[in-house]
Amino acid sequence: MRITAIPYTLQFKRPAMTSRGALHARPVVFLRAGSDGVIGWGECGPVPCLSPDDRPDFPDVVQSVCDRINAGAPTETIDLSGLPSLAFGLETALRDLETGGRQRLFDTPFARGEASLPTHGLVWMDTPDAMLAQFKAKIAAGCRIIKMKVGALPLEQELALLAEFRRRWQRDYVELRLDANGAWRSVDQAMAALEQLAAFGPSFVEQPLPAGRWTDTAAVCARSPVPIALDEDLIGAVDPAQLLDAIRPQHLVLKPSLLGGLAACETWIVEAAKRGIQWWINSLLESNVGLNAIAQWTSARDTGRVHGLGTGRLFTNNIPSPLRLDGCGLRLDPDSAWIFKTLWSEEGGWSARTFPHPNPLPKREGTGHSLLPLPLGEGWGEGESALPANFLTVDETTYQPADLVHLDPANLPTNLSENARATLLFCRDWLRGRDEFLITTSGSTGAPKDITLTREQMMASAQATGAALGLRNGMAALVCLPVRYIAGQMMLVRGFVLGMPLTVVEPASDPFAGLPADARFDFTALVPLQLQTVLDGPAETVQRLNAMHAILVGGAPVSPALEARIRTLEAPVYHTYGMTETVTHVALRRLNGPEASPYFQPLPGVQIAVDDRSCLRIKGPMTLGRWVQTNDLVELTPSFHTFRWLGRWDNVINSGGVKVAVESVETVVNEAWLVLGLPERRCFVTGTPDERLGQTVTLVIEGDPLPGAAEQDLLAAMAERVQRYEMPRRVVYLTAFAETATGKIDRATSVARVANFSLRDGSQSEKLATASGENDHA
Repeated sequence: MRITAIPYTLQFKRPAMTSRGALHARPVVFLRAGSDGVIGWGECGPVPCLSPDDRPDFPDVVQSVCDRINAGAPTETIDLSGLPSLAFGLETALRDLETGGRQRLFDTPFARGEASLPTHGLVWMDTPDAMLAQFKAKIAAGCRIIKMKVGALPLEQELALLAEFRRRWQRDYVELRLDANGAWRSVDQAMAALEQLAAFGPSFVEQPLPAGRWTDTAAVCARSPVPIALDEDLIGAVDPAQLLDAIRPQHLVLKPSLLGGLAACETWIVEAAKRGIQWWINSLLESNVGLNAIAQWTSARDTGRVHGLGTGRLFTNNIPSPLRLDGCGLRLDPDSAWIFKTLWSEEGGWSARTFPHPNPLPKREGTGHSLLPLPLGEGWGEGESALPANFLTVDETTYQPADLVHLDPANLPTNLSENARATLLFCRDWLRGRDEFLITTSGSTGAPKDITLTREQMMASAQATGAALGLRNGMAALVCLPVRYIAGQMMLVRGFVLGMPLTVVEPASDPFAGLPADARFDFTALVPLQLQTVLDGPAETVQRLNAMHAILVGGAPVSPALEARIRTLEAPVYHTYGMTETVTHVALRRLNGPEASPYFQPLPGVQIAVDDRSCLRIKGPMTLGRWVQTNDLVELTPSFHTFRWLGRWDNVINSGGVKVAVESVETVVNEAWLVLGLPERRCFVTGTPDERLGQTVTLVIEGDPLPGAAEQDLLAAMAERVQRYEMPRRVVYLTAFAETATGKIDRATSVARVANFSLRDGSQSEKLATASGENDHA
């Protein structure tokens, strides 16, 4: 058997309006599996900003899998976790091959062309008048089940539209299904909408809240007057039983190309049946190849209900086939044939490698950068990201995009803070189309340095974060990190790229301190100290966090004590991994909820590998497709899809020929503080000179020496959790640690003080006094 990967781009007849923006084209990779003259066909097609395998190198990934199969690797030995559309395409291509290569994957009346398969009529997002026209057309064509997207228009407009819909077509004549695509931000907002939508008698509402918020979605499922269906929440779920028991929905919407194929969907069906949960099968913008496989499988699973399979006429260049959508029924015309010759290239045969961008980003005249395909508003350059009128609030002053573009630096208020001034100037430069930005690194792993990042890199990073967290146009973001560094600047860029209104406050330990009590946000990024301060604050401040869609925490390690506090939060909190050179984070790990994990998950489109030191390598659109070599020691999972951070190679201690990762030991120290109930202090582990071992593991603690008994308890608690060679042989105290400009521990300067201090032979604990006049916060 030989499998060939054939990239292809499907062109929409008209832009397909989704909750994630307008789609003008859709890239897919067809699989051609051949053996002894028999050919089987499959389709792999990630959906932008939705599929786990939505990544710019997807054709290369598919080709790599094909190469392994063609080299003799059994398909069952290839790990396709994280590649659901590839799993679907490979599964259906092989099934087509096994059943004779006639595109008849199942032997059913529908597959033989003897019976049609009913499907609901899908009403796409549009203006209310245009959606009403879609209702009329679908019902005139014979559809008696209508599925409508909600959450994109203001709720009052959708309610008025549905009132007109029900005035014309009663419940006993047309069934109504609704899909929110995670549009509502909180349980209260979802419940308020559902209570009003219930008046129109929908059979169910899909995905009222964004995916990943299991606790909130479970509460909505329990209280909603309308049955709830899960859709996006199923994507990437490892254990269907765990998710269904946690959320307890009334319905599931199964999309094979999102969930890993037909067999994967069968698992969901089995678990749903055990719990009395209804399930429905939907296609997802597939070409006729994928739609045919899903429809035939549906006809083998269930012919008594109406599923969602009516997307076959969306494309101008679909694969010619016998599939026909007549009214609201799908059928196979036995007198027509499949024509795959459209995929043949005279130059490259079946394996021609063309894979243009699915939605080419137009270039604004006079600039070299690409821009998002959403209008900024009247009078603005085509392709700029959609921004709300009151886009930016700084120092209690609100700026519209036009204000920022025409900003005159000479006329800025003289009392503006450095951070506020930097914010306004950066926004002005961005909106004027600047292509390159000079960024200063934090200096946490060496001397601070200036590096240049391109607009393309920053946009790619923002888009990947938006896809990973489900951030959408209109969500409000709080910017409370210094804008002179990459973390603060990228919060601004995410606002521009994703269309999120921004509120910028002065960086402080409590970012909410100066804000109005009713100020609410959907997204923010914090350093651990800020998050700790908020958690130590009043309950109403903590509730501001719980109302958020997602929270990032990074810039410094998250201590075990803080991580325990984070687990009490309801809003999803993610620990970030990245650096200035990778345009902030390229991987996230969940710190709370059922998906909490010690392993980082790369952002969409990011590839990871390790060198011979087990140090991480990174490649993605934010690195312009180039590998970036780090000095971070990591442990890759067997699938090579996630990793656990172990520490910095620079900090490794060579003690008697044994290498010790200091960050792993530091984690144990912090756990020991927590277990013993001792007041937590800043500390780090380093190597100090030793005549016999070369270096010896040394624990450096900030502040006055611990009482002898407390120090002994600390070391005893550590001894239970580390290997013998990792155990500190010395404990040293510094009055105060040196710090970088961003408030991180300056290890190099602090270690120099330790190294320059002459330890007495046999001593276990020494105090280093700070020299008079020395600056500990360099």
